[in-house]
Amino acid sequence: MTPPRPVPDVLKELGASPGHKIHIVEGVEDLAAYGKWLTRLAAPNIYTATLTLVQAGGKKPVLQALRYFAASGGEPRVFVLVDRDEWDADTCTARRAELPQLRINEGRHAVESYFCDPDAVAAAVLAMHPGLDMQPLRDALDAAREMYVRHWALLTTTDRIAGRMTEINYPGQFSSPTDPPPSDADIQARFALWARTLDPAAAFAEFDALRADALARPHATQYRSCVWAFRFFDDVVVPALNALPGVTAQSGRDWMIDMAELGPSVPTDVEAILRPLI
Repeated sequence: MTPPRPVPDVLKELGASPGHKIHIVEGVEDLAAYGKWLTRLAAPNIYTATLTLVQAGGKKPVLQALRYFAASGGEPRVFVLVDRDEWDADTCTARRAELPQLRINEGRHAVESYFCDPDAVAAAVLAMHPGLDMQPLRDALDAAREMYVRHWALLTTTDRIAGRMTEINYPGQFSSPTDPPPSDADIQARFALWARTLDPAAAFAEFDALRADALARPHATQYRSCVWAFRFFDDVVVPALNALPGVTAQSGRDWMIDMAELGPSVPTDVEAILRPLI
């Protein structure tokens, strides 16, 4: 079995530092933000003395890596953290049961969700720029919030449907071209299964219910859990930050790092995930 990415990097780190735990995250943004939070939580100690962060380049390779270690007898020093994305509560429960060392923060959509709430953003910016008027930023985020909640509901619904279609082998072939073709009954059964999974009325009802539930939630919950966080952060939060008077414009990643490092505190939900690792 060929080790998936990032297993070779993890094995290298385990060999170089036998006493270390390894925490695998999805991407470079996760690596930067979680690294800053770990630094703050471990202070005055240095978290890198006992814990190594490794980025996998996406959610799929993170899960593949953890499944590889599980299939190889398990590796108690390796933990992973993934975004919730489209997973519902039942899916999160099932994934954790399958992979006990998997960590998911169900209250957040993605790592960018930590930087979409105007209260959290304003507190972090004021720690860097005391006395700055944050009302223009709050107004910009509030003006865009509902549209990105609606987009989140649609994106989540379509991603869930895509996942279900993949699980039932759509649009995969019925069999290998070197085998006899399946029977007509098999073909008809597969078409019927795909049609039920992609039933338009059921799909719209699922989307409509998810949208209604999200729009009924408090605004603070929407920002943290029900906005399309990746796009909201890039499209709305970063431009609003860069438009603040006296603030040097910078990239979204740099803003994320600064807010994780200099905000008043580490978010309590991410602290609950990270503190046991250090």
